[in-house]
Amino acid sequence: MKILQSIWSLASENGGPTRSTIGISKALAREGVKVMLVSHVPGKVSEKEQDALKTCGVEFREGHGIKYRKALQDSLRLLEEFHPDIVHIQGMWKLTTHSMNMAAARSGIPIVISPRGMLAPWALSVKKWKKRLGMFLYQHGDLKRAAAFHAASDIEAEHIRDFGLTQPIITVPNGVNLSEILPSRKVYGSAREHTALFLSRMHPGKGLMLLADAWAVLRPQGWRMMAVGTNERGHGDEIKRRVKELGIEDSWTFHDEVGDDEKWSIYRSADLFIHPSASENFGLSIAEALTAEVPVITTKGCPWAEIQNKCGWWVDRNVDSLVAAMREAMALTDEQRQSMGEYGHRLINEKYSWPAIARQMVKGYESVLGK
Repeated sequence: MKILQSIWSLASENGGPTRSTIGISKALAREGVKVMLVSHVPGKVSEKEQDALKTCGVEFREGHGIKYRKALQDSLRLLEEFHPDIVHIQGMWKLTTHSMNMAAARSGIPIVISPRGMLAPWALSVKKWKKRLGMFLYQHGDLKRAAAFHAASDIEAEHIRDFGLTQPIITVPNGVNLSEILPSRKVYGSAREHTALFLSRMHPGKGLMLLADAWAVLRPQGWRMMAVGTNERGHGDEIKRRVKELGIEDSWTFHDEVGDDEKWSIYRSADLFIHPSASENFGLSIAEALTAEVPVITTKGCPWAEIQNKCGWWVDRNVDSLVAAMREAMALTDEQRQSMGEYGHRLINEKYSWPAIARQMVKGYESVLGK
């Protein structure tokens, strides 16, 4: 089987889509699938990552620009060279992903589309008129040409159906890179300061403003909030201003995006992970926190009901619900939170490891090909 994975950009600041697209490409290659990974925006993948892809057997290619005509030429050339059985397009709205869709259609190659949460009602409400125009001009046709869709959760599958799309849906979650050697934790002690962590893009949909409001209500003693991530379109600056207005700046720390090694150290230094997103098709940072044995508070915009009462809290997305969950989590002992974290790690290891995800994805591709 030969699969071409196409994504607009593999820039690290894109967060989950970048990490999971690279992850599934590597995992499929390890399962014996021939994989070409195409990123249309050049210069966003480090030499180290390119070497890692090559070591796994993934053929990595970059486009030469983001303009439609040039991207279409690149896409047609790559399809003629690689002859994939399926073109799997990650994401929507970009003209470069539209170019790959058109090239695959012209070449008679089945298309699978991963909307990446972009058909969720909240996502569609952002830049609504621009998206309506894009849907009219090209995106509706791209969706109709798909032989199947890939959803990372049952919630995302519902969003696909609610949009009126009737093609088959391959529901397979994203995988998680399980760190073989997790950094050691802080030494427990009653006098130490505890850390609540948010690690994701600082984007309006991720819920940092809601978290700041909840923190201001609770004002937990002996706890610090660490917010880590890319300051996307100035939203991080908005959060800093809000934190100052609320008078909680002394208990908040902000940190720019970090690399993988530092990321795992930050996860392991946390006592609690909070991710009050408006909408997630999966929520990779939630899975990573659980991998690092950190209990999680998240909201019902995220498909993580399974953590409730075992390794976290799954609550309504409002200040009162968030405050109640934080109060309960912060009242536990270190040992109790550690026990929840250990359960979360086992959950990820058993259900969301990349080899297991890749095998499910292969079955989905085979169903598209009628095998």
